[in-house]
Amino acid sequence: MRIPGSFKPFVAHQLAEIEETTSAKNWRWVPSKDNVSDDATRDPPNEFSSEHVICEKTLIAPVPDPCRFSNYDRLLRAAAHLLQSVERFKSHKRTNTLDKAKNRQIVKLTSKYLYAGEKLLFQKAQRDNFGDELQCVKKGEPMPKKSKLRNMCVELDQDDVMRATGRLDRH
Repeated sequence: MRIPGSFKPFVAHQLAEIEETTSAKNWRWVPSKDNVSDDATRDPPNEFSSEHVICEKTLIAPVPDPCRFSNYDRLLRAAAHLLQSVERFKSHKRTNTLDKAKNRQIVKLTSKYLYAGEKLLFQKAQRDNFGDELQCVKKGEPMPKKSKLRNMCVELDQDDVMRATGRLDRH
């Protein structure tokens, strides 16, 4: 595929990068009604149905890929924006109303979303790197013998994030 010269420079560079880093055989067509990115780039639908992808009840929230960010602050803000967007979409579902003027307002991140985003990133990192240990702590079982956390005293906090505790924390 060749990139036509009719695109603005930013779009042309993005398309060229996609062309260089992927092959067309890896691409798949997704119907618009099933394409989550369409929902994120357009106004939310007037009515959500329980079958809508964003309303699915999953135990694991979607987390931005850390490899796509140049530093932790950007990753954290992306996770916080994601959580904020999901909450806004769900609030439209609950009320079944859509105030277009309100949706066009710039919504600033609050500490609530930054804290929730950081918690989400911690949970994902611990699931990915210490999944077996996390299950042992939840079940109250001893750590696996090969675990790097075996000699540490690890407990779950109120957010299900593993924390290393010491003798002072137990009193």
